[in-house]
Amino acid sequence: MDTVKVQTTQNIAIEYPLASIGDRILATLIDSLVIFTYIMIILFFIMILLGALESQLDEDDMWYFMALFIVLYIPAFLYHLLCEQFFQGQSVGKRVMNIKVVKTDGSSASFGSYLLRWMLRMVDFTLTYYSAAAISILVTEKSQRLGDLAAGTTVVKLKQKTTIKDTIFRDINEVDYDVQYPEVEQLTDQDIQIITEVLQTARKTNNAEMVMSLAVKMEEVLNVSAKEKAYPFLNTLVKDYNYLTSGKI
Repeated sequence: MDTVKVQTTQNIAIEYPLASIGDRILATLIDSLVIFTYIMIILFFIMILLGALESQLDEDDMWYFMALFIVLYIPAFLYHLLCEQFFQGQSVGKRVMNIKVVKTDGSSASFGSYLLRWMLRMVDFTLTYYSAAAISILVTEKSQRLGDLAAGTTVVKLKQKTTIKDTIFRDINEVDYDVQYPEVEQLTDQDIQIITEVLQTARKTNNAEMVMSLAVKMEEVLNVSAKEKAYPFLNTLVKDYNYLTSGKI
């Protein structure tokens, strides 16, 4: 499966698989339903308003209602652009399908990238009845529609299912657990989650270099010297963090 490396805040590259065309189609259908529902709501609102004011209106007043509809329609028109900008590359549909827009170089997409993708939706979807987008996603190396090609973006699949083992939680059963790296309290839950994700990804892809890179980074950040190899060192950091933040000491 093709992947894209995404840079974390710790400058560690985590590989994510490219989103399938099925995931993207389902996300698009969900987004279309959201937009349709919103439009139906504003039409219902305008019809109620028209009914309430019917006896007081003349033909010229209808222009005001048309203008009101246009103003209220703007969020629907800009839906994909606004969602991707304010929700870090995800629309409602993408969030449900656990996919998001990223730059092909692994960095976060900018507003300019989202704008290019949005501007080319007309070609990708409306004018070609979705065929241009589907063909482009299928034939390009990084599953990119025309908007993605112009913006230098693609869509990746995030982790599909999170279990207790996939989180930062580690059950510490030892009554007298011996903390190896008390400096780990300097980190945050987000930092520990990144360590956890790197360990999981490295285990699945057999990527020892990723683990080594993060281990070196953690030694620098915490100003410690690892007492063990990279993988057990990072796992110990997670366990120490859980113990120190669990209220057991």
